[in-house]
Amino acid sequence: MKLIQAAVGPFTKYTFQKDLPGSRSAASEVNVYRLGDTLFDSGSQPAAPFLLEALAADPPRRIILTHQHEDHIGGLPALSAAWNRPPVHAPREHIDIIQSGYTVPAYRMDYWGDAAPYPDLAPFDASDTFMAGGCTLAILDTPGHTPGHKSFVLEDQGQVYVLSGDLYLAPKLPNAFYETSVPDMIASLSKLLDFAPEFTLCPSHGGPFPDGAKRVRQLREWYEKARAAIEEIPARHPDWDYNQIYKERFSYYNPMEVLSRGELSRCALIRGVIDPVQSLPAEPIALDEELYAQSKARLEKRMNQG
Repeated sequence: MKLIQAAVGPFTKYTFQKDLPGSRSAASEVNVYRLGDTLFDSGSQPAAPFLLEALAADPPRRIILTHQHEDHIGGLPALSAAWNRPPVHAPREHIDIIQSGYTVPAYRMDYWGDAAPYPDLAPFDASDTFMAGGCTLAILDTPGHTPGHKSFVLEDQGQVYVLSGDLYLAPKLPNAFYETSVPDMIASLSKLLDFAPEFTLCPSHGGPFPDGAKRVRQLREWYEKARAAIEEIPARHPDWDYNQIYKERFSYYNPMEVLSRGELSRCALIRGVIDPVQSLPAEPIALDEELYAQSKARLEKRMNQG
């Protein structure tokens, strides 16, 4: 694993990159941000030793979380033990999940490690505010990637910075996570644009992006077009489920859909339109078994051919 440190306005960004030898997948990358004595997200379990080393001389005194996924909370046990159990603030909607921990699927654990239970949490809501580094951060309720997801907005010396967690991943996406709500995602992206006309976007993967508003508009437009294309099918076939709609649009499951058994998939995007996830835990995606077997065999044949 490699650690890259960089200044982003008043924040310090710590990026952790992990290569997977022999994997055809891209290296995993996750960012955490520090402002004053506050760390935003803990990063993943494998990143914790590197973050502990980087911050040993001046450890944070508080951790604030954007959401409950393992690449954002996995480092909590190690960081807390080393830093004398600083206060950890989590979205109220995710308290029970983080306190209980959960089993991370193997394909995700290869990248991010585990999500062990973490009991000592203080809940927060979008109506709250946080002070850090002499600045006031607004909290925005930004579901879409997962219910209860939060983003943080700060204005410093006339520049607006948005810590967007996993709300923004790219201008368009090959797959969606199984906790997706497309209407909420569009509304959350619009909320960022309503908050400030221009801003630096500081996501948890990639970035930072000084042209944050442009990128958010691009992603919103992509979701709007995807929603329109998906909604056209149940308008003709109102009784179809997401698998039937999928087979109308696509011939095979792509490699990530096969690897994740639908957790990261276009099926999840379709369900996020016709039956958006509004609460946790979300029902797993149930792929069409015949199409899954065909897609897996097709993928294995392509891999064997080099």
